[in-house]
Amino acid sequence: MHRTDPVLIELDELLSTNSKDTNNIQSDIQSREKALAPVYLQIAHEFADLHDRAGRMKAKGCISEVLEWKRSREFFYWRILRRLKEDNIKQSISSIYDNKLGNNEITQKFIELFPESLRTHQNDFTLKANKEIVEWLNSNSNAIDSYLSNIKKEFIRQNVLKLIKELTPEEKNELLK
Repeated sequence: MHRTDPVLIELDELLSTNSKDTNNIQSDIQSREKALAPVYLQIAHEFADLHDRAGRMKAKGCISEVLEWKRSREFFYWRILRRLKEDNIKQSISSIYDNKLGNNEITQKFIELFPESLRTHQNDFTLKANKEIVEWLNSNSNAIDSYLSNIKKEFIRQNVLKLIKELTPEEKNELLK
């Protein structure tokens, strides 16, 4: 208020130069602030509201789609279910690799699990995509278990080969007996 309102600017200048009438000037400042407060509050609310509108948030890329209130529960049900299942599988992948993989590598291994038709849905968080991925994960638990088993075998194989390479020729011969 004190930076934009000309009356308050003038009163502030008077207050800094006039030491005799400070009580009157301060009461004038308080009454002016009280008169301007509702207008400034309304402006602040409008400004904040403009930043939180769904259309603006989508335009800025903060959200992927605008939800209808009546379908929001269904959307979040499928979204949370998808995230729980994804996180569970990603945790399994991470533990197979002894928690040595970064998030990007884990996500890449996770995406390899899906058929090509669903790989495009990995960055799609619409209701339809969430539903399709959850349904695929539910109906393909054997394929998921097989995939996890295969990557575990491959990880173990790589580690064994690495250890064998570190052995001397005598140790290798003794190991093969």
